[in-house]
Amino acid sequence: ILTCNQPIPLRLIAKKLVDSPEQVYLTSFQMDLISVTEIRAHGLVSPKGNRWVVASYTDLEIPLCAPDDKVGEEVILSDELWRTKPLPNTVAPSFNTCNLSRKYEVELKLGVSWGTPRMAKESQPQSLFLPLHFANISIFSGITPPPELLEAARNTRPGEVTISRPPRLPPRTSVSEASGSGNLGVPQTQRI
Repeated sequence: ILTCNQPIPLRLIAKKLVDSPEQVYLTSFQMDLISVTEIRAHGLVSPKGNRWVVASYTDLEIPLCAPDDKVGEEVILSDELWRTKPLPNTVAPSFNTCNLSRKYEVELKLGVSWGTPRMAKESQPQSLFLPLHFANISIFSGITPPPELLEAARNTRPGEVTISRPPRLPPRTSVSEASGSGNLGVPQTQRI
């Protein structure tokens, strides 16, 4: 679950799977938010997509797994790359109605290098790019609901909140005040 105008709650863990004589580095990071809006009518579905780049970094040299780390050891990546990057305020919350729905996905592209990224030209480091895809992301608006609505949601008996208090009606003007002369537009009949 993501919330508009809030940092993204993400935790990335790197795990060393095999012995390696070289240091492993994170060299690039990109986080994209993808929206898919589906419009359904007469049995047809028309998906419309949109993409926002939330964070993008290149030329990083963040060490992940050292040569002397044991196999199976885990390293938690620092969240400084995305902690200060809230979702854009143009992102609408997820929704689902009878013929419209919007869902979200998050896509991460991580560049990982085996060996120092800025080595001499004669020995280029080995790099690969790892795509991570998170489908079925819900986005909340972040707007705090009014206390009455929260009270109604916590209530186990539906309608109890409104039973004790009748709804407020808007002020009404009298019929004669609304028309000005008391004539309601109905023709008057005269007796002879």
